[in-house]
Amino acid sequence: SLTSVPSLPSRKTTYYAAAVGGAGVVFLILAFTVALPVIVMFPTKFALSFTIGCALIFISFTMMTGFKQQVEHMMSASRLPFTIGYLGSMGLTLHAALFQHSYLLSIFFSGLQVVALLYYVFSYFPGGAMGVQIVTGIASRTCFMCLGGVRRMVFK
Repeated sequence: SLTSVPSLPSRKTTYYAAAVGGAGVVFLILAFTVALPVIVMFPTKFALSFTIGCALIFISFTMMTGFKQQVEHMMSASRLPFTIGYLGSMGLTLHAALFQHSYLLSIFFSGLQVVALLYYVFSYFPGGAMGVQIVTGIASRTCFMCLGGVRRMVFK
């Protein structure tokens, strides 16, 4: 029936979502070009700009799909662990940066947020979490092999 076909967002909604998503991209660019080089001295700058950028992009997708549909999708049994991991890591990053002003926790939770974001995004791909684990395993073995080669070259 026609009622089961999802409606397309209006042109105005699409423009707003694009603007919000664009602002998110700007924050991510700031996080990686301005804040990342000084992360040792100012970890909260990276944590805040990265988290705000991710949140804005997330909001732009929610604007496009609709709030109710997005929440239902995120709360489905197969998506719930990824949703909790990603939103939880965002909240912990903001808490560490804004309220605890903790250098180590800001760095740790920012790293956790990157991992959770990758899991959340990759969970949409075929294979879900298993696919992520396979790709992560291959990537980590490759990194360890490269680092092992560098170590052997340096410490001959």
